[in-house]
Amino acid sequence: MTYKIAVCDDEQIFVDDVVVKIKERSEQCEIYEYTSGEELLNSMLEFNIISPDIEMTGINRINAAFVLHERGYDGMVIF
Repeated sequence: MTYKIAVCDDEQIFVDDVVVKIKERSEQCEIYEYTSGEELLNSMLEFNIISPDIEMTGINRINAAFVLHERGYDGMVIF
């Protein structure tokens, strides 16, 4: 099984770091990068795992998780 993972952080250096760490541990992942909560929520993709940054400009992680829940998202959100 291939997992779809969304990594979201408003600082690209942190996105890059998380992506590298995931790729080191698993080759069975499709990783999608987002630099804002809005960008993540506007994505039409469905993810198995979402990793939002603790503090982001605009929509923060709690609000993003709430919106995902309202939309019926049943995957994992890792803070």
